[in-house]
Order: sequence, then C-alpha cells, then structure tokens
Amino acid sequence: MDKLSFGQRHEVDRLTEQVGRCRTVIDSILSLAEQLKEGTIENVLAKSDLELGLEFLLRKGKPHH
Repeated sequence: MDKLSFGQRHEVDRLTEQVGRCRTVIDSILSLAEQLKEGTIENVLAKSDLELGLEFLLRKGKPHH
C-alpha cells in the first residue's frame, strides 16, 4: 500500500475526528428519540380514556419535560 502524502494524512485525520463527532451526535439523537417515543401519537391513541385522564391529573401542575 502506498504511503499517504502529508495533505492526505491531514485529511484522513480531519475526517476521523469528524466521524467521531458524528457518532456523538447520532448517539444523542438516538437517546432523545428513545425519550420522545413515549409521547408518540400511536402510544397516546393506544391508551384508554381512563389512562389518559389519570396521567393528565397526576402530571397537572408539574413542569412538562
């Protein structure tokens, strides 16, 4: 395998760092999506009126996340 020039090595290093940052962002997005899925419309529609009413009353007065 040929050796990389200085410019190529610099670009590989830059892209390696960028991939690391992208992984961090993707992990954050996936974590947020996991938290948000509890409030999806499908989950809300799957609950009975009683469940929704109780959740509302128990949450009332508390700050919404």
